[in-house]
This record gives sequence, C-alpha cells and structure tokens, in this order.
Amino acid sequence: MNTESKTNGSYPASVNNRMALPPFTDVHQDEHGWFLVADLPGVAADKLTLTVEDGRLLVVGKRQAPFDAKTEQELRRVFTLPDEVDTNAIAAKLVDGVLEVTLPKRAELKPKRITVASA
Repeated sequence: MNTESKTNGSYPASVNNRMALPPFTDVHQDEHGWFLVADLPGVAADKLTLTVEDGRLLVVGKRQAPFDAKTEQELRRVFTLPDEVDTNAIAAKLVDGVLEVTLPKRAELKPKRITVASA
C-alpha cells in the first residue's frame, strides 16, 4: 500500500490556506488483508471522514489547533489501495484518538483450504 502526501519541502501542503498535517500511520498485512492504524489525537468521530475513490483511501480529521482555540487544524493522508482490497468491506473505528481501519482482501483472493477426499 502506497501513501501519498503532497509536501512543500519538508512541510505538508496547505489545504484552504491552512496547514494540513499527515497523521502518523502504521500499516500491516496478513493473508486476510491490510490493517491500518493512524494516530489522530483530538479528533472526534464526527470530525473524521474516510472516503474511497479511484482506488485511494482519503483520511481527513479535524480538531482544535493545539495553541489556538479559534483555529481548526486538519489532519489528512491519502493511501493508494492495492487492487486486492474489497472496498465494500472496509471497516473503521476510532478509539481514544486512534483510528483502526480494516482493509480485507476480496474473498476470491483469500487463501482457501481444500479438503482431500480419501478413496
């Protein structure tokens, strides 16, 4: 799974003239699919949006800026999804500022156990 982040040097690009920060993420893979964990401290579930479009997963969270109560800060990251992901079965949950996203493989690509009949 590839991650994309538009940057200006070492700083994230701005979105609507505001700094958009990429959240720290970790991605694991097993025979069933991928598991993504993203740190989104201060982001409430109603301020979090996950969108799948054109083979990409867009994660956008909004929170109060740490040092300015009047400013909203955006956390944003784009992931290019492998063709094997079943986009209709993606599940996500947010617990204590940690987003967990399950990206399962399409059923026809998962390992199958074949029973061998005896004669």
